[in-house]
Amino acid sequence: MTTASGKPHMQPTDPDEVVALGALMEQGDQLDFDYSVVDEKPKRKRKPKPQLEMRTRLKLVVVFIALTLIVIGGLTVAFFMPVEVSSDALVVPQPIEQVIPDVPNIAPLQPLQPLAPPANYSLVDRWMRLNTQVDDIAANTFVRVMSQDNSPEFYNVADMEGHLTIVKASNLVEDPNPPLERFSPPPGPYSDALGKNEKLLVTVEWNGDMAPGTLVYAMGWRAEDGTWIYEVSPDRVKIYYLPWQHLKWAEDIVPPPT
Repeated sequence: MTTASGKPHMQPTDPDEVVALGALMEQGDQLDFDYSVVDEKPKRKRKPKPQLEMRTRLKLVVVFIALTLIVIGGLTVAFFMPVEVSSDALVVPQPIEQVIPDVPNIAPLQPLQPLAPPANYSLVDRWMRLNTQVDDIAANTFVRVMSQDNSPEFYNVADMEGHLTIVKASNLVEDPNPPLERFSPPPGPYSDALGKNEKLLVTVEWNGDMAPGTLVYAMGWRAEDGTWIYEVSPDRVKIYYLPWQHLKWAEDIVPPPT
């Protein structure tokens, strides 16, 4: 609703509107105002604190950057620091004739010499070839080394027939085709009497307290001083060592006439 001037009219004209408005105003007078206005500024929100993991990572990054800067600084100082060179370390070029070392005098090559046998090398129980005739054994005969004599330079050797002699080591030569090892010379002229249960030998002269003509057992032998030595006993209790020249076959002894 407007007035004659065209402005809106603010007062109500309808009786119902007047009654309603008046009722509202009476009710407003009866309202209890049980609140108060508080003049308070709003609180400022704080920034959240960084968590422990983030702080640890930041510390590690800072330490790494610091160490890197220290290393780079040290390398830079070392690179630009002047280096003192000792006079002993200076390399001075020398003339060619001084650089070439002196060549020592080298003796001419000597012909190869045969190797000496080892210290434990032994000729005993070996077949060797005799390079010269000695006593009854001819040159180039195979001999068996029976034993070493009292002197290291001499050996007792025997041929296939049982001839025994003493020779120097220089008279013995190795041969690529010797007799078989199982072959051995007979140990002297009375080898058949060895180990028998009969008294097959008899003495022909005094030997200590054993009279000539004593029947004896042949119990053993050895080669010594180029001679066959027999181990004999009249009773298998007392032992005698006699050269083969002091013995005979018992059957060859002719008993004296009665």
